[in-house]
Amino acid sequence: MTFPGRTIDLPCDLLVVHDGIVPSTDLAHAAGLALEWKHDDASWRPQTTSDGRAELAPGPALTTGPCRIRVTGDARRIGGADAAIAHGRHAAGAILAELGQAAGKPATGRTGIDVQRALAARPSLMLRFRLA
Repeated sequence: MTFPGRTIDLPCDLLVVHDGIVPSTDLAHAAGLALEWKHDDASWRPQTTSDGRAELAPGPALTTGPCRIRVTGDARRIGGADAAIAHGRHAAGAILAELGQAAGKPATGRTGIDVQRALAARPSLMLRFRLA
């Protein structure tokens, strides 16, 4: 991963990439994540914080402690490629900050603004092109 000009290798057991418009929630559901129905785009989404940290569904869990799963891109909020890239960077910054490798840069800085900017046209598009 490249973050502010530095390349950092982080071990990862699994990286799931989705291609399409309507999020596929099969993996999120199977992982025990909490899902919520979004009427505006008629889709299910994992419940997440602004930096993509997922919330576990109530009941028995597959693990103990806080959820370590991050969900980004359209699987988190339908917004297109630019929003997916911006939010992926935002989530990566949050992960690096948690690991103490972000050199004091907050995860909500520039990348958070980029996410908001990339999603700015979304409400207008939803009004003009309602999903049936």
